[in-house]
Amino acid sequence: MQLSLRHWPDMRLTWVSGCAMVHSGPEPGAGMTALVANASGGSELPVVVTSHTLRLLPAMMNELADVLAEHLPPRCNRVRLVAWNSGCLHDDRPAPAYQLATRLGLEVIAPAGPLLGVPGGSLFAAAGRGAQRPGGWWRFAPGSAPSRVGWRYPVPQWDADLGEVGDLGNGLVVDQVPAGLWLHRAGYRSMTDLVFSVPVDPDNPALVVSHPDEEPLQREELARALAILPRRTAERLVFTPYGPDPVADGRLGEVAASLLGAPTRTRAGLPLYGSGGQRALVTVDCEGRPRWRPFVRELSCNPRTESVEPADWVNPAPEMLAEPIAPATYALGSGWAAEVIEAGLWIRPAHSADPAEWARGLPLDVDECAIVLGTPSGAYPPPPGALLAALLDQLPADARARIRFAVPRGAGDEITNLAAALAEQLPGEGKVQIVSAGGRRRARAASESARLTQPALREPTPYPPHPALREPTPYPPQPALREPTPYPPQPALREP
Repeated sequence: MQLSLRHWPDMRLTWVSGCAMVHSGPEPGAGMTALVANASGGSELPVVVTSHTLRLLPAMMNELADVLAEHLPPRCNRVRLVAWNSGCLHDDRPAPAYQLATRLGLEVIAPAGPLLGVPGGSLFAAAGRGAQRPGGWWRFAPGSAPSRVGWRYPVPQWDADLGEVGDLGNGLVVDQVPAGLWLHRAGYRSMTDLVFSVPVDPDNPALVVSHPDEEPLQREELARALAILPRRTAERLVFTPYGPDPVADGRLGEVAASLLGAPTRTRAGLPLYGSGGQRALVTVDCEGRPRWRPFVRELSCNPRTESVEPADWVNPAPEMLAEPIAPATYALGSGWAAEVIEAGLWIRPAHSADPAEWARGLPLDVDECAIVLGTPSGAYPPPPGALLAALLDQLPADARARIRFAVPRGAGDEITNLAAALAEQLPGEGKVQIVSAGGRRRARAASESARLTQPALREPTPYPPHPALREPTPYPPQPALREPTPYPPQPALREP
């Protein structure tokens, strides 16, 4: 059913899928209709105004209320007004949502600020400039003072747990963002910042830490942010780094776990949507640019055992690495295995007594994908060059362009020469570095030192070229990651 609106210029109201859509043009957008229809229950009527530049005047709200009153569903006791700034005061006029609530005699939920369409299919009521645009979704009811009821729609189960946050003092701020909370140094941030494109995880909130152009946060600053949250909420956080060095006193997951005294989950980068609609987790460099998609997407850090283990990972070459033989480990053939590690991929003997923590503890580099080749003992022949060349050829293009080889000290000249030969065939710089292996802490220090100094390697002895070390077939470029878009239009609000 479609109705004309006398006080709404060039707009009409269409009833579709249990929603009231105020729109221009012949029909409302399908994406927004699907979002609000799926998010609202039978007792809530979504009313969407699809123009974000329209000024909602009293006569318009009165007309809208009269139309809605004649067509309210039988069990409806609340209206959700999905319209920019509809929960904001306008000079000396009450908020449009308050006018609607008074006229209908029903509770109305509305945003007190601009709306962002978040990739993945949700709306975030961001804080705008000025005291009259505090952000969030607010409840308006006849005879009651307005109150904030959340920030996100559809409402994730953890939305109410985050509570009221803000300035922590000493230049430290905790802001609401679509994915959860954002801890960073004070200073105005535009809503086009990449952090506002991180989608909502319906099960757990994120704590996005720092910003690429800021100084890393100190341990005590992270502790102050965690202290303002209920213990149960703090332990549910998924710690998410924003930039290569979010904290100065160690690695984010380990610092967070030691502060909480409980296991933590830590992402390797920001989860984002590409322009083709695919979700991926990407690292972000010091200039705020998405770089590559690490194979380990999430780590579990346990302060009691001092262990850091992959909690979520992706198979980087499923056509070759089809057979899992252990967690995050796949059979490669010829007695070798490929293990997904935080830094990239470890090519090692399938059955080896060598310690493994040194390789598993190598830190992630936001700009480089490490291919660790061999173990420190060196008591084995090298893997077939053709096999490794075929594996590298199947790695995702964004990782393949950033490969560096890490060879453990003691692995032997044959392994070093093989790494050098493979590096020459890569599309990127293809560096080869020697790393020390002596436990997690030494591995971390050695890797950081290698990254900074890039020690020169001795000239390798010639390694016979293999036919498989050929020019790789072209790969499609990594899809560009889009910025959050205002509502409307809502390009992100489509069926996932």
